[in-house]
Amino acid sequence: MKKIEFSYSKSIEPTFYIKFFKNFPFLVLINVCDTVLDNQSFESIGQTCLLLKELNASGSTISDTGLENLSVGSTKLGKIQ
Repeated sequence: MKKIEFSYSKSIEPTFYIKFFKNFPFLVLINVCDTVLDNQSFESIGQTCLLLKELNASGSTISDTGLENLSVGSTKLGKIQ
């Protein structure tokens, strides 16, 4: 799977995403606009989805810390995709 969309999924608990994204390391596009994700969810994406090219998190609960967490995995590789 290379693409996944959770647009407008405000009823899903943030903890769901932490485990979920760890099962899909080859995602290149993630759409989580208008969803409720916590900083750990974005960290999970950053650590797992190293091929990610596009992330739509508009209207989500992403914070500056979440953005930093998102880049954790790619910076360990020495680059941000």
